[in-house]
Amino acid sequence: MKICGGSIPWKKVIFSLTLFSIGYFADDVMTGVAMWRGRELLQNPDTHPVLPDIGFDLVPMWELCKNKQAATYTLLTFMILTLFRMMIFFDEGWEVFCRFAVVDGFLMLLRSTTIAITSLNNPWPDCNQCGIDTGCPDTLYESVVYTILRFPLYDCGDLIFSGHTVHYIMCALVWHSYDKTIYHKIQRAIVWIFTLFGITMLLSCRFHYSVDILLATYLSFSAWFYWDYVQFVHHPITSGIVRFLSKEKGGETEAKL
Repeated sequence: MKICGGSIPWKKVIFSLTLFSIGYFADDVMTGVAMWRGRELLQNPDTHPVLPDIGFDLVPMWELCKNKQAATYTLLTFMILTLFRMMIFFDEGWEVFCRFAVVDGFLMLLRSTTIAITSLNNPWPDCNQCGIDTGCPDTLYESVVYTILRFPLYDCGDLIFSGHTVHYIMCALVWHSYDKTIYHKIQRAIVWIFTLFGITMLLSCRFHYSVDILLATYLSFSAWFYWDYVQFVHHPITSGIVRFLSKEKGGETEAKL
C-alpha cells in the first residue's frame, strides 16, 4: 500500500496511535471527573457566577454561538482538512502524522492532570442549565461514562486548559512546519488567520476563559518545538522516541525547524 510516496511504517503508526489513544482516554475520564466535581456549580449558577475575564470584555458573544456546536464543528473541519493535507500532499506524510499524534496525545494526557484539580463555573451559558436534554450527572461513574460515549461533545466543567486551542494550534503548526509548496506563505497566513478566528470563537461562545486558552497556547508551541530540540540533545527517553518516529536520511534524523 503506497501513500505519500512510501509504504506505511506500521510500527511507528501503531506506536503513535497508542500514545494518542492513551492521552485522549485519560482526558475523557478526567473530563467526566471534572463534570461531576463541578455539578454543584452547574446546578447553582446564581451563587457561582461566571468569573470576570478580560477576553469576555473584548469579545462579545456572536450570533453564530447560538449553535452550541459551532466551535466544535469548525475545529473538526480544520482537523480533517489538515489530516487530508498531510497524508496526500506532504512527502513526509507518515512522519507528520506520527508527530501530530504523539504531541497532541501528550498534551491531552497533560490536560487530564489539570482539568479536575480546580473547579470553575463554566462561562458557557448552556452549561448553567446543566444540559437541557441530559440533566446533571448524579454519580461519578455516570459522569465518566457519559463523557466517554457521548457525541457530539457537550462538556461542562473541563476548563484548564483548552483542548480546542491545542487542536487548533497543532493543525496550524503542521501546515506551518511542513508545507513547502510555492504558495506556502499564503497558505500559512490563511491557516493562522483561521486558527485565530477559531480561538476567538472559543472566547465568543464562552467555551473557555482566557487563561485556559493562553495556557494551551504556551504548552502547544512548547511541546511541538521540543520535538525538534530533542533531536539534537541526548535524552534516554524522549530523544529515542522522536528519532524512532522521524524519517532518517544519511544516518541522521532530518529535523524540521
